[in-house]
Amino acid sequence: DLNALVEFPISATGQIDDVGYIAPAIKARHRDIGSTFGLAYQRETRKTFVSAYHKRAVGFGPSGVGAIYSVDSNNVIALHATIPNAGNDTHDFTGDYTTNTYDEAAVAGVGKNALGDMEISADGQTLYVVNLNDRHLYSVSTDASATVSDLGAITRPADCPDLDFRPFGLGVDNKGMLYVGAVCSNESSNAASGRPSAIVLKYDGATFTKVFGYDLYFGDNGNSNFPYWTNWTDTLSGDKSQPATGSTYQPMLSDIVFENDNLVMAFRNRGSDVSYYTAGDVSAVGSVIKACWDGATWALENNGVCGGITGALSNDSNIGPGGGFFYNIKDAIGSENSKGALATAPTHNIIATLVDPIRKISGGVQQLDPVSGAKTGQYEIYNGTPNGLGENGYFGKANGMGDIELLCDPAPVEVGNRVWIDEDKDGLQGADELGVDGVDVKLVCGADEATVTTANGGEYYFSNAVGGNATFMEFGESCTVSIAAGQAALSGYGLTLRNADGDTSNNARTDIRDSDAVDKTNLVEIAFTVGRAGENNDTFDFGFNNAPPPAQVDLELTKTVDKTKVLSNEEIIYTLTVTNTTATNATGVVIDDPLPAGLSYVSDDGGTATTENAGNITWSVGNVDANSSVSLNITAKVD
Repeated sequence: DLNALVEFPISATGQIDDVGYIAPAIKARHRDIGSTFGLAYQRETRKTFVSAYHKRAVGFGPSGVGAIYSVDSNNVIALHATIPNAGNDTHDFTGDYTTNTYDEAAVAGVGKNALGDMEISADGQTLYVVNLNDRHLYSVSTDASATVSDLGAITRPADCPDLDFRPFGLGVDNKGMLYVGAVCSNESSNAASGRPSAIVLKYDGATFTKVFGYDLYFGDNGNSNFPYWTNWTDTLSGDKSQPATGSTYQPMLSDIVFENDNLVMAFRNRGSDVSYYTAGDVSAVGSVIKACWDGATWALENNGVCGGITGALSNDSNIGPGGGFFYNIKDAIGSENSKGALATAPTHNIIATLVDPIRKISGGVQQLDPVSGAKTGQYEIYNGTPNGLGENGYFGKANGMGDIELLCDPAPVEVGNRVWIDEDKDGLQGADELGVDGVDVKLVCGADEATVTTANGGEYYFSNAVGGNATFMEFGESCTVSIAAGQAALSGYGLTLRNADGDTSNNARTDIRDSDAVDKTNLVEIAFTVGRAGENNDTFDFGFNNAPPPAQVDLELTKTVDKTKVLSNEEIIYTLTVTNTTATNATGVVIDDPLPAGLSYVSDDGGTATTENAGNITWSVGNVDANSSVSLNITAKVD
C-alpha cells in the first residue's frame, strides 16, 4: 500500500507536519508498479511512463524486471511494454526483514539488472531506456503498438574493461540529441590505485560517440577521510548491512540535464541501493556535477567555478572537483546527498532529488538556481522512522526515490488563416487581393465545435491553448473548418479553383497560398488532422470569386478482398468502390486495375462496361453522382 509514484506542485515547499504543507498526490502504489527509477512524461496525452529498477529490499511490480508501465491522468495503470533480456529477479524475501541480512541475494543485481534511466523524444513519440543487464539502448513507441526496438550495445570506450562499463543515465539536449551517462566502475581490479571515472556518450541515431569523461577520484583535497568516489563491489560489511569498508560510495551516472549548452550530471550512490541498515542513519551520499560548454567542448567545474562563474560551494566541502562543488546539493546536516535525479525546463530552477532536504531520515527535492548553483527551496516527500523499519520507513536515509520529471503542458496548436477574394480567378492569393471580414468559420472536431468571425483582412484562427477558443482540439484528431453558404459577406461569390498551386497536402510549409476548400452541400470545407504539440498550421485558406466556380470533383478509390488466406486454384473476389465526396457530379470516370502477379481474371459484375486485357481490367464507370458511390466485384483465381 505504500506510495510508489507521486505528483506535487513545483512551488511546494516545507516538511510533512508544517502548517499549510501540500501533500503529494498519489499516482500509483507499490503493488501497482513496484520498484522503479526511469520516468518520462508525454505532454500531449498527459501520460507518465515508469520503468522497473533493481534495488535491495524492494520487489518489482507485477510485470517483472523489464517492465515499463503507463499511468494516465486518471491514474489508470497498465503495462505498456517489456524490455527483453533485462536480467533476473534475484530478490529473496524469505528472511527476517528486521535484520541487516535481509534480501542479501539482491545485492549483485543492483546497477546490473533491470532498467536504468528513461527519456522521451522531443516529439513525444518514442521512449528511450537503458537496459542495465545487456547494456543496450532500447526504444519504445509511446502509441498503442508499444513497439520495442533494440538500438544496439552502448559503445564501451576501449580503456574501460567490459565488466566495468556501466551505462545508466540519459539526457536530451536543446537540439533533441540523446546522451548516455555511464561510469567505468573499476570493479574488475578493485585496486586501491584505480578509481572509477565518468563517461558521457552522444547517440546520433546510429552510433555512440564518447564526448566527455573525467576521473571521479578528486583527490583528498584536504579531506582524506572522505574520498569521492570509490570502486564498485558486491562485497558487504561483516553484518551485511552495507558495502565493505572502502567501497561505501559507488558512483552511478544516473541522470543528465542541460542548462543551456552546459552539462549537468547527477550521480546516485550504488552503495545506498545495496545497503539495508536497520539501525537507520547511514547517509546515501551523491553529487551533482556541472561541465560548462566553451563553444567547442565541455570543461569540468573546478573548485565550484564553471564557465567563469563561481557557484555555491567553492572552497566549501573540499571533496568536489578541485575542492568544491558548483551546486549546493547539501542535505539538512551538511552532506552532499543527491539521490541521482534531475529535472529542468526553461525559466525554471533545476530540481534535484536528495536525502534529508529539511530534516534527517527523509527524502524529497531541492531546487537549484541554474546560474548561481544556490539552493532555493526544499520539499519533503516522505519521512522515515528512526530505525527505518516502520510503516513509513521508505528506506530512511538510503536511496528511497527514483527519477523526477516536470509535468509541462504541451505547446498549443493553432490553425486557420484567411478568407479572400480571388479577383484574377487563378486560385492563388495575390498581393493586391483583399480579405473578407465578417465571415463565420466553424471548426468541428468530433462532437465538439467552435465558430469565429473573420477580421483584420479576412483572417481567422482557432487555438487549443489554455483559454483558447478551441481547447477541445486534440493532437492527432480529425477535424474540419468550414464556411456555411448564404452568408451576407460572400453574397454573389462562389468558391474559386482548388489547389491551384498543385499541392494538395495542406502542409504548413509548402501549401501556403492557394485555396484549399472543397465544395460540399450548403458549405465549403477543409479537412485536416491536428498536428503534434507546437505544430501550427495557418495555411487553411478559402478563396472566392464572382464567376461560376469550375466543376471540381474529389474521387476516392478503395479495394477490398473477401479472404485473407487462399490456396492454389481457389477463387477470390476483389471489390472496387469509387466514391464522389463532392457536391458536383463526376462524368466520364474510367478506372484501370492491373491484377497482381499470381492471379488470373475470371469474371466481373460490370457487364460490357468492363474489359480485361492481359491481366489489366478497365472499368468504364461513366457517371458518379455527387456524394454517392459505385462498386465493381472482380472474381480472380489463384494460379
